[in-house]
Amino acid sequence: MKVLRRTGERLVFGLGVREKALLEKLLTFYPIQPEARPQLSRETPGDRFAEAEALLHESLRDQKKELAGWLHERLADGAALTRTGSGWRLTLPLGEVEFLLQVLNELRVGAWSRLGSPENLDDPALEDSSANAPFHAIMTVAGQFQMVVLAGLQSDEESEADGGTGGTGEAPPPAEGSP
Repeated sequence: MKVLRRTGERLVFGLGVREKALLEKLLTFYPIQPEARPQLSRETPGDRFAEAEALLHESLRDQKKELAGWLHERLADGAALTRTGSGWRLTLPLGEVEFLLQVLNELRVGAWSRLGSPENLDDPALEDSSANAPFHAIMTVAGQFQMVVLAGLQSDEESEADGGTGGTGEAPPPAEGSP
C-alpha cells in the first residue's frame, strides 16, 4: 500500500491485489479480544478503581461497536475501494482516516496483548510458536499499514506521493542540461 495523493479533504492509497486481500483478511480479526481486560492501574484492583474500570470497559465496548460498523459500511462492503487497472484505490475522507488508524492500532495492540505483552518483539519464540505466529503476523501487518496511513497524514497537502509521475508510473522528463 502506498499513498497516492492527499488533498484538503481526503487521502488516496494505492493497493496491489495481494495488498488488498491482506488488508481485508487483517480487518476480519477486528475486534481482537485480549486475554485479559485492560486495567487502569497495576495495583491490586479494588473498590477504588471498580467504577472507573467499569466506565472504561463500557466506553471501549461502545467504541468497538462504532468502529466495527464503520468497517462494515466503508471497507467490508467496498464503498471506499475502487478497482484500478492493476490494483485498487482506497479513498478516505480525512475525518475517516482516524477510524482506520484506531482499528489498525487496536489490532496491533490486541495481538501484542495476546502474545503476553512482550518487551522484546524480536524474540524468535514469538514467531516460532504455532500458537503465537498468527498474533505476531497480525501485529506486524497492522503496524505496516499504520505506518503508511501515518505517512499519508504527514505528507504535504495536494501532494502526489508517486515520485512525481502523476500516477502514470512513468518517469518525468529529464531536466534541461541533464544527461
